[in-house]
Amino acid sequence: MQDTPFPVTVSGQQRFELRRAHQFYLPLLSQRVPQPDAEAPEPTSTVQVMPTAKAQLRGVLYSHGEHRGGPLFGKRGEPFEIHHAHLGGYSSLLKHDPLACSAEYLLGLTDAYRQCQPELDWVGHWLVWPNRRQPNLTDALEWIERAHELSLVSEEHCLLIVSWDEGRLSGSVAFAETDQRECRWVLPNF
Repeated sequence: MQDTPFPVTVSGQQRFELRRAHQFYLPLLSQRVPQPDAEAPEPTSTVQVMPTAKAQLRGVLYSHGEHRGGPLFGKRGEPFEIHHAHLGGYSSLLKHDPLACSAEYLLGLTDAYRQCQPELDWVGHWLVWPNRRQPNLTDALEWIERAHELSLVSEEHCLLIVSWDEGRLSGSVAFAETDQRECRWVLPNF
């Protein structure tokens, strides 16, 4: 399912675009507007992590103890840009599941960004391992499969696995292919 924002008319007067979080969490019925001459987008080959997101991810890496994760806000396209990294909500409500997101929290973030940076949307999810190192491939693939089952990662939405490498921010980005058993890896530019 392509979940790019699309306009919706409410009561014949107001028009707004449903963002990914609205489509994910709210039971809104609407019709997609066909895009004339729309071609299938090329797979993303460049992922740029912007300074604000880098600072937010560094802050998470300084904390210890458990898997952590949350939504990423940015812009899809080429390059794929990650502008902000958030926790999935208040930790006491998430039961220590790094893939959990509070619907209210994510909808609030989406609406806030719509007001101040309308070009941004929920573009993926990030994940940090307890030891702050890059996980082995088997562990990473298990988390990617789980994220895919939860519809957090797709061909258009990434899972950013963040780690330290010799004191520097490092990581890898996975986009799920149509078959959840396969994914495409991209090295992010930090």
